[in-house]
Amino acid sequence: KPLPCVWHTGLVAYGREYYFGSSGIESCRPGETILGAPDQIVPLGQTELPYSLFLEYVFGLGETTYKPGSYHLLEHNSNCFSSEVCQFLTGGPIPSEIREVAKEISSN
Repeated sequence: KPLPCVWHTGLVAYGREYYFGSSGIESCRPGETILGAPDQIVPLGQTELPYSLFLEYVFGLGETTYKPGSYHLLEHNSNCFSSEVCQFLTGGPIPSEIREVAKEISSN
């Protein structure tokens, strides 16, 4: 059975793209990660949270849950990070078809 790929995701907020990889949480200008231009952009909503609160939250994640070296392709990846941050900013996760791919691969 062909296996799906595990997509890398980033989240654009406050004019920057935030993403998680082996070096921990990083940011760049939208669409300029080391992986190049995105294959797809999915609008996920708006936020009313102040930028300072967002930064405090992301820095906290970078010191706990998403520290450098804690990345795992199937269990703790950029999709986990994007979904958690999206939930914080908008009240909802990233689409389930992205979140569930790693689980599908693990069960094969």
